[in-house]
Amino acid sequence: MRINDVLYGSIELTDLMKQIIETDEFLRLNNILQMSFAYLDYPGARHTRFEHSIGAVKSFEMIFRKIFDRLIDRFGLQNLANDLWHFLRLAMLLHDFGHPPLSHIVEKAFYYAGYALDHEELTREKIRESFRRWISEQEAFRSTFENNFSQLMNTSRANSEQLIEILADIATGKYSCTGNLQVGRILSIASRFISGPIDADKLDYISRDCYYAGLSVGIELRLLDSIEYDDTDDNIVLNEEQGITLYASLLDGRLKLQKLVHDGLKNRLASFALMEIIADILDLRHDPERLQRQQMSIRDIEFYS
Repeated sequence: MRINDVLYGSIELTDLMKQIIETDEFLRLNNILQMSFAYLDYPGARHTRFEHSIGAVKSFEMIFRKIFDRLIDRFGLQNLANDLWHFLRLAMLLHDFGHPPLSHIVEKAFYYAGYALDHEELTREKIRESFRRWISEQEAFRSTFENNFSQLMNTSRANSEQLIEILADIATGKYSCTGNLQVGRILSIASRFISGPIDADKLDYISRDCYYAGLSVGIELRLLDSIEYDDTDDNIVLNEEQGITLYASLLDGRLKLQKLVHDGLKNRLASFALMEIIADILDLRHDPERLQRQQMSIRDIEFYS
């Protein structure tokens, strides 16, 4: 399956990825705006977590493929290369799988009301719950999942349940090396390129957000070759000339997004109003009589929580 993207052109997805993006759980990302209320100031900024998630897969390919191939050769894991590569691409696709509505506004509202709500933890739980259910209830999905990663499961001596746990941890940058040390080493390094100082998520959302907001900020794709992995220091590094240019463009993009878009007057006012509404709803949960007076059902409240 191929999807055409405004930034990268054609993006290829495996049959397993196709099955996942067609589920209700993933399609909900089509209804979650990447930049919340920014469209009130920048009408074009109506893109969603759905297209960002798919775009991030391509971004991950561009910054990690060369490093991945070198690691495969170094550890002599050519027989696992295909399984590992598609497993990592799947983790990248799922990095925002459990994201709440309206970007990070809902998280902030819960925080100010005294509740813990973290989109990464929500994503980990949603990956675990969804994959367990799909595997147990859908024979076609179970078969595709196990066929895609049969070599990885055999070498790592991991069953599908354990593989789901690893997938959830990598997708949210929480993975720590266990089991087969060579495989675990590659997974651990890759996890940094999914969630780290310079990762595929940031490269995609900065480019995508700037594009839809009409900001004249662009990350030249040729500069992605400047990202390297230093085996001796165990660090992500940038080569001097191109690396500085790439990092400067990332910083420029983030600064412009913050000052011109996220701090836009209408965006801030709408965000603040929504945070107040959610905080009031959470307070009502502790006052049943007031809740009844407001004629608000528990079901409405649970939607937000």
